[in-house]
Amino acid sequence: MLLKIKEIFVLVCLVAFIAFINLQTVYVDVSVEDIVDCVYDDAGLADMKEYSATKLKADFGLNVNDYKGVAYYGYESVMDCETLLIVCLNDKSQGDAIIESITAKREELTKLFQSYAPDQYELLRNSVLVQKDKYILYIVSENAKEVEAEFVECITE
Repeated sequence: MLLKIKEIFVLVCLVAFIAFINLQTVYVDVSVEDIVDCVYDDAGLADMKEYSATKLKADFGLNVNDYKGVAYYGYESVMDCETLLIVCLNDKSQGDAIIESITAKREELTKLFQSYAPDQYELLRNSVLVQKDKYILYIVSENAKEVEAEFVECITE
């Protein structure tokens, strides 16, 4: 009888383990260009300008050649902080430094806009900065949550 209980217990544990493994999110290898295509409408990229590697370096201190892919969009007006930045990392370990850099820039802009541009301040407060596997998304937009959902859908199976 005791042996039968042990066998059932082991079987239940095995089934639970297999279920746990199957519930894990699996990320697929997607190019930054394909991700941009996925989020294009929600991010409002039709009105945004694609920024150069020089602008990325100036704004965040990031060198485009250090990563597998980068897409950086925004508006030319200094009064508009809406931004889309997608970075595909060579290695997940690069993510912490990028997130720190983006966070520092976001805090700088938040302080700047807080006193004289409340609408831009709110956009910054509600911005999304996430790392999913080897991808980083930074979006400052009224549609930030929708863009994040499209981004996640695009990079998962």
